[in-house]
Formats: sequence, structure tokens, C-alpha cells
Amino acid sequence: MICVKSGIIIANMLFFSMTGIKQPIQPQVIITADQTAGIEQPDEGEPPSISPGQALNDKIEKWAYAIGRHESANFKKCPGDCENSHNYWGRTAKSGGYAKFESDETAWADQKEYLKIRIERGCDTLEKLRDQCGYATDPEWPDKVKQFL
Repeated sequence: MICVKSGIIIANMLFFSMTGIKQPIQPQVIITADQTAGIEQPDEGEPPSISPGQALNDKIEKWAYAIGRHESANFKKCPGDCENSHNYWGRTAKSGGYAKFESDETAWADQKEYLKIRIERGCDTLEKLRDQCGYATDPEWPDKVKQFL
């Protein structure tokens, strides 16, 4: 909750414990009107600006995570084993079988580049990724992945 009184903004946050009971936290921040002078504020309801490149990178990061979480049963199961394949997405190798990566870092970078290329080709929804780019065959795959977004 934010209260504004006499030029002072008092922020007081409430949170729910595991039992669902609201527990107040004492005010954490007190900002006077003088401290906010000169800070440019967006108009009410105006979304923060985000560049198309940043939006694409955010989408790729979210998709890589969600697809990996779905395909590997929460990053626990990989073709072969995760420790050796680092293939959390069930990606196949061009030569057949499943792809193997040298490390988790290499695997994540490859998956993000893989998704970026497909999004740039027009597969910019999970449904298009499945139907037009052949990522998956399960008709319910997009909905299964979306639960992790």
C-alpha cells in the first residue's frame, strides 16, 4: 500500500504467510517530495519503452526456459542423461538421435539461437513453432509449455 501525505510517500507492503494471514511489514521507504523532484515519471498507464530487440531476447529467454522445463520434466530428465547430454529440450541431432552439448552454457546458447532463427522465420508463437517449424507434434504442446511462462 502506498500512502501520500504532506509530500511524504510511505511504502508499506503486505505479504501472505504460508497460512494466508496478512502480516504487515513496517514502512521500509520514506521519500520526500524534494527527493522525487526532477525525476521524469511516465504518464499514468504508459508502459515502459522496450526495444524490439530486447522484446525478442526476452521472448527467447522465456521460451528456452519454459520448453526446457516442460521437455525435461523440470530439468531432471534428458535424452540419455542431463549430466552428459545437457539437452533439456529433447532436441534431435542432424545426424539422427538426440543432440549432445558440451556444457549447460553451450546448450542454452544453442537453444536460444535455435529459437531466434525460428522466430525470425515467422514461428513467433508456440503454436507456429509446433505447426510451421516442426518443433513438436503433440497438439497440446503449446499449452503444456505455456504453463511455465
